[in-house]
Amino acid sequence: FHKNEDECGILLKISDVYWCKFCGDRKDQSLDLVCSVYRNGYGDHCVREVGDMINHLYFRVRYWNGNATFSYSFNGDRYSDMRWLHLTTQEITVTAGVYACSPEDSWFDCTFSEMYITDGK
Repeated sequence: FHKNEDECGILLKISDVYWCKFCGDRKDQSLDLVCSVYRNGYGDHCVREVGDMINHLYFRVRYWNGNATFSYSFNGDRYSDMRWLHLTTQEITVTAGVYACSPEDSWFDCTFSEMYITDGK
């Protein structure tokens, strides 16, 4: 990461006005883990500062029956929960993907690897 607000992570899209992101986000020379939920133009955020020595992050998102859990790891073996959400009571299709952005006219290298999408059965 080079500048504040550089971020990369996972997006879950429920609809055009309802989505979640789980990412690493640079703030003041440090890295934060951020899990945000946006709905109808409003958002709330769960933030955990993880410092400036992190080179690898592992994200795990599980979605089932309108619920989602967001977990992270620094070594890919031991995961800690960041956030649990109940998103909807409806049967819906959720779109998932990775993203990286650098909104302050910056750039950074970001590599996504070992991505698996399963039905959880």
